[in-house]
Amino acid sequence: MKIEQTNDKIILYLKREQINDINFKDIDELEDYFKNLFLKLKRTVDLDINGFYLLNIYLDDYYGAALEIIKEDDSYTFYLDGQIDMRINIIKTDFLYEVDNYNIDKSKFDIYLYENKVYIKLKEQIKQKEMFTLLENSKFIYDSENIIIKGKKL
Repeated sequence: MKIEQTNDKIILYLKREQINDINFKDIDELEDYFKNLFLKLKRTVDLDINGFYLLNIYLDDYYGAALEIIKEDDSYTFYLDGQIDMRINIIKTDFLYEVDNYNIDKSKFDIYLYENKVYIKLKEQIKQKEMFTLLENSKFIYDSENIIIKGKKL
């Protein structure tokens, strides 16, 4: 699991193995899973997650999920310490990876050129070592693939 925090949101990246057992069609199960995950994060990473949140779950078949956790209006002060409530949106997507070098196996990847930047999209599951190398040498794109793939396919 990778965590990024900005002023207005927290982004969690969960590998496919971490979400395999989750039923994304059962909202009650999802809420329970993420409440427990947030409490675990509060204890282990010292993130103060309390109140009402918008949770955007971007699902990709090959990587797993990117979760945007956005705290809604602070007027929800009636939540007691440790209480969490959320609105969940599930977005099925294809993650892209912005790369500098695209000398890669085209049988495993689609390659796109958009605004003078090169992006790759997985066509099939790759080995874990290949995924680590890809993540180390790219910028992860989870929320704007529809715009990018309208660019030129190489």
